[in-house]
Amino acid sequence: MLIHLSIRNYALIEQLEMRPHRGLNVITGETGAGKSIMLGAIGLLLGERADKKALMNEAEKCIVEATFDLAPYQLEALFEEHDLDYQALTIVRREISPAGKSRAFVNDTPVTLEVLKALGRRLIDIHSQHDHLLLGEGAYQLALLDTFAGNGALLDEYRRCFAHYRTTLQRYEVLKQQIERQEQALDYERFLWQELEKAQLEEGEQEQLEQRLEKLEHAEAIQQAAAEAMQALENEEYGAESVLLTAVEALKRLRSYSEDFGELHERAESVLIEVRELSRDIADAVEEVEVNPREVQRIQERLDLLYSLQKKHKVNSEAELLQRKEELARRIEQASVSREELEALEEDIKRQEKQLQEMALTLRARRREHAPPLAEALVNLLQELAMPHATVEVLVEPCEVLYEGGLDRVQLLFSANKGIAPGPLKAVASGGEFSRLMLAIKYLLAQKTALPTLILDEIDTGISGETAMKVARMMADMSKQHQLIAITHLHQIAALADAHYYVYKDEAGSRTFSRLKLLSPEERVHEIAQMISGQQPSPSALQSARELLAQSKRG
Repeated sequence: MLIHLSIRNYALIEQLEMRPHRGLNVITGETGAGKSIMLGAIGLLLGERADKKALMNEAEKCIVEATFDLAPYQLEALFEEHDLDYQALTIVRREISPAGKSRAFVNDTPVTLEVLKALGRRLIDIHSQHDHLLLGEGAYQLALLDTFAGNGALLDEYRRCFAHYRTTLQRYEVLKQQIERQEQALDYERFLWQELEKAQLEEGEQEQLEQRLEKLEHAEAIQQAAAEAMQALENEEYGAESVLLTAVEALKRLRSYSEDFGELHERAESVLIEVRELSRDIADAVEEVEVNPREVQRIQERLDLLYSLQKKHKVNSEAELLQRKEELARRIEQASVSREELEALEEDIKRQEKQLQEMALTLRARRREHAPPLAEALVNLLQELAMPHATVEVLVEPCEVLYEGGLDRVQLLFSANKGIAPGPLKAVASGGEFSRLMLAIKYLLAQKTALPTLILDEIDTGISGETAMKVARMMADMSKQHQLIAITHLHQIAALADAHYYVYKDEAGSRTFSRLKLLSPEERVHEIAQMISGQQPSPSALQSARELLAQSKRG
């Protein structure tokens, strides 16, 4: 409910304050006095685009601010969704700087226009004759039927599940595309892993092979050098072993003369033993070296493979190749996990689709159950509004694809004339007929849900007499539960208002201003009399105005 409205420096409005009644408020005044300007300013609070041309004084800031009582609307979740602190009394403000920069605030917290729109549509509903475009939309007609049928809780649960379903679908598509993009690279990585697996790598193998190849490639030189070494050690006449053996025998004789030569004898024997072991070790080492072209070729091919793999993977050892192999294995395994996740998501999507279809079919059953009563209720109201031949049909038609509204499309068919089959609203309804139909719809909705503050902009155009009185009574009934602000030219409606505001042009100074005034009881009499008979109301018009106001109090 709107508690307070302030408009400053907007178009012809220098400063305007309004504290609407919680029931029916009417705004009257001359054409061009500024009623539409007020609606334009309120539109800024609903997220409409701003233009610095709207500034009355281009050197000053334009500010439109409203205070709302949110208690009836259950908007806590909406505030939480947009990371706003919920307050039962909430202030919404829109500013336009002289440079044309626009800013919006909710309880002094800056918000985007999208957030302002999301909140604004839950706070104020402005209806004018141009809203026949909205009434003609399928989404609005579906919402009308769901509200009438009391589908709010079921629809909220369905939409919550549908939002989760859509998120799951998005995850599925992202993962599917990711897997498809990686598939080609994955095939190559799988080939690389298989190549490394087939190579049967062993850490340290390369060094061993390089040493083995070095021996095999110099086998003849090694054998020749070993033979020369053996000859030097083992030659019977000049070899080291023969010479040492002679020395040992000589020292042995010396030792027999004196034990002082014992240590020298032992050292000589030790050297002889070492020479003999050295000779055997050389023989053993040379025995492993042979001229073997096939073995050389085998080792060269193996090393070529190792070198090639290292170059391909840009590493320097078998150890790094083994690490690369493990890395490839992990990536291949991760791809396998991703495919498993994709399959799991696919199963989850099927499960969610089944659940959503069941909920959507329940919604369809309720919609079809309440479609005829809705049509009947609208027809009854339209007959009261001087449309005796009006016919309405509410069709619930299945659609093939799940969407946030379920599996149905709703179409409202209408005819105002006898003998004319009802058709789509856009094709068969005039502006005045649309206005009365929309009023009937708002009247029904007001009995079913907590409506935002409803602003009716000359919805009564084209009606008069008894029909005007019925429209007035309908608005008065609606205002018992919901706040209404009606811009009207009908004295019947003005007489039933809880608060009557008058918009007028103030031309006393050097420029024109739009002003808003809350009328006193006597001022109301005069304004309603003017609405009945013109600028200079007759005594009978004044008396009629008093009688209307008296009747409204009794009613």
